[in-house]
Amino acid sequence: MTESHAVRYEVAIQGDFDAVKQTAQNLLKTHEGYEWLEYQDKTSGVFRGAWLYRGQLKYVVMLAKTRTFLPSSEYIANLFASALQEPSQLHEPFERIAILAGKSAGPVVDKGKIICTCMNVGLNQILEAISVGGACRVEELGACLKAGTQCGSCIPELKNILKTALAETSEISG
Repeated sequence: MTESHAVRYEVAIQGDFDAVKQTAQNLLKTHEGYEWLEYQDKTSGVFRGAWLYRGQLKYVVMLAKTRTFLPSSEYIANLFASALQEPSQLHEPFERIAILAGKSAGPVVDKGKIICTCMNVGLNQILEAISVGGACRVEELGACLKAGTQCGSCIPELKNILKTALAETSEISG
């Protein structure tokens, strides 16, 4: 079994925007069996394309003349993290539009500052697991959020967050 992983490239190009867009389209539209979705706004200089295979997201291209019109890098990372962890079929129109819109189709969850980069777990998620979920040990955060279960480099920070949050909780209740 081969392991899937996402690779991300950011490219800054000065020159003919239309030529760059055409090159990206040509590279991604050449394979049989893939479905191509695209959105373009010539006024603001935005082009977005997504490549699906059997309803699953495989590639995205997001081009813009200014950074203002690009979705956040966290959004793109979450698209692929979700696709890798839970391969789903993107059959609903709102799901496909969300990819091209660069925004979530559902309610946006503010994860906060990312603490565990391996599992893409943010500070707000950790604090919620502590306050609502009752987590009081790093192992419990790992069980409910997967934080600290990959490389382990975030464990010292997880311990500090737990220590601070639990101290604040005991001050409030004590």
